Amino acid sequence: MSNKKEISDALTPEEIEAKYAELDAMQAQLDEHQAAIDAEIAAQEEKSAELADLAAALEQKEKDLEEREAAVLTAEAKTSEVKKPEPGKKFTFEGVEYKFKDSSPKKIRVNGSVKTQAQLVKDEDALLQLVGGNSGLIEKI
Repeated sequence: MSNKKEISDALTPEEIEAKYAELDAMQAQLDEHQAAIDAEIAAQEEKSAELADLAAALEQKEKDLEEREAAVLTAEAKTSEVKKPEPGKKFTFEGVEYKFKDSSPKKIRVNGSVKTQAQLVKDEDALLQLVGGNSGLIEKI
């Protein structure tokens, strides 16, 4: 206690008031600095929350993309399965066995009219044109 008395005896009231004012100014500066730090922390927390939201959105988009890729691969697999073409119709023309190639269209235009293979097999004139013209749509059996 004697130290306090010695200090207070050594300082005049004006000096004590000046010290209080100086301490108050320092406290105000510290309060401002603390407020700036608190604001910076709040801004960092807000940015962190935004980044977390963006990360969640990115993860969802990645998941959606993976699902779409899987769907595309499934669709590609289905379309890549080779379908066996229907066998062409068989017929006999002048005692020789023929058949429409499996790759031949199911409907063919002959003499200006479109006919199915089944209709062409019954039409002697159309068969004469196909066989006599050595058509690439038919083959000997």
